[in-house]
Amino acid sequence: RRALEVSPAPIEARDQDTGINAPIKYTIQGAMPSFLNLDSQTGEIILTRPLMDHELLTPVTMVIK
Repeated sequence: RRALEVSPAPIEARDQDTGINAPIKYTIQGAMPSFLNLDSQTGEIILTRPLMDHELLTPVTMVIK
């Protein structure tokens, strides 16, 4: 089988804090699938490996805070 590659859509958050409170830290609520990784600084969600056909058929729902 050949692995398929996909890219999750970007996420972005903004607030009006300045100074020491300005940086936003992204976290995920609950478990994250092993094939995904969330960069807490940028909010970028990346694939840790190519997905197989059957993994593309299973929806993934995540709550990002």
